[in-house]
Amino acid sequence: MLYLLPSLLFAAILGFVRAAAPRSCRISRVGLPNPSDLPIISTLPDPFTFRLSNRRVESRADWECRREELTLLVQQYLYGFYPNRDQEKVFAHRDGDNLIISVFMQAKILRPIHARTPGILTAWAWAHHRILDAIEQVAPEIDTSRVGVIGCSRLGKAALAAGIFDKRIKLTLPLSSGAEGIGPWRYYYESQGAAEKINNIFGGFPYWSNSVLGQFVNITGNSTRIPFDAHELVSLIAPRAILWDEGQEDWWTNPEGSISVTYGGARVVFDSLGAGLNIGVHVRHPPDDGHCGDTVYSAIQPFVHKVFFGTPTTVNFSDISPFPSHPKAYPWAVDTPKF
Repeated sequence: MLYLLPSLLFAAILGFVRAAAPRSCRISRVGLPNPSDLPIISTLPDPFTFRLSNRRVESRADWECRREELTLLVQQYLYGFYPNRDQEKVFAHRDGDNLIISVFMQAKILRPIHARTPGILTAWAWAHHRILDAIEQVAPEIDTSRVGVIGCSRLGKAALAAGIFDKRIKLTLPLSSGAEGIGPWRYYYESQGAAEKINNIFGGFPYWSNSVLGQFVNITGNSTRIPFDAHELVSLIAPRAILWDEGQEDWWTNPEGSISVTYGGARVVFDSLGAGLNIGVHVRHPPDDGHCGDTVYSAIQPFVHKVFFGTPTTVNFSDISPFPSHPKAYPWAVDTPKF
């Protein structure tokens, strides 16, 4: 058996396949608006409208370009820019059950911290991808066509980033991730307890993101000016599979927002892409209804086996109870493109 340092990466044992890259689109990072110049968007932003041109997605090819634009925006305003893979070289060496990984790259040291500098979430995601590179090189017994990434709390945020930036990851499992993860920036349900917001994150953990995210804290509109929301982070996974878990009373992670709002908005995108069965949610009820509960690991197994092995399941991974649906959060869902 091969032993690795603890990480969010997991894999099943069997074959290999890679996802095709989307076609190139004319999307540029030059001249992107400052946070204070972005419009206030009170509901979940429409994932089928280009944010930089206000043009509507009308075809699958348009969606691939919209996805490229969205990938640019989440790097500019949240994650920082993912390192250039063309300037890296990964070397892996296997010593029995141990895997030693070396990465060599060309890089510039930016001082002070530049807006393009990746935050820790991106750095963690990058590290998991390089582990996968090494596994592909020297661990043929591991099937890298069945690879997933999982994490809870801040590592749930990192798991989502890892799924976004590497299409080799077939299944993404962010658990109890809150804001910067599955928690929406625009909808908070706090009748039972406070939820994590942008000022909490940037006040205590500014290094999780790039420096640009902090510029939203003290401007009018705050996080409603962020040109995307959690449902669009999830949409960047599509049509690959994703499932997230929330504790019913884990108020800090905004479970109602994550389960009702983010899932509702993201499910519309997955359905439009013909991948509605590849998105799911799970709510942990009492007594294991807090942060990062242990029962999640057995509860999500049917979804994992369905994605990796095609094993049928009767478990309803679209059950959002006890939370109500909030369709007013995504009014654009009544008019979506048909691919």
